Amino acid sequence: MGEKRVNLRHEASPVRGGHRSGHDVVVDNSTGNTGPRPTELVLVALASCTAMDVVEILAKKRQLFTRYATRSARPARDGPQRVHGDHRRAHR
Repeated sequence: MGEKRVNLRHEASPVRGGHRSGHDVVVDNSTGNTGPRPTELVLVALASCTAMDVVEILAKKRQLFTRYATRSARPARDGPQRVHGDHRRAHR
């Protein structure tokens, strides 16, 4: 399996990140508010990865479902976020 890579570029306020797929993601802070904050994207990545794994496992086990949801959360902190290990996941 190859290396996963993203490219980031700063244009005025928001930061844009892109992948080989051609899909850009705008990342911003509370000042610009034109996109999610970096810590929110970490939670989005965690929740979406978890959801894709669960859905794939359910399909392999031929389990029928009409809806699956997951939620990721972490305590809010003031100042720079140096550690991202304190998070919770819930499945519904």
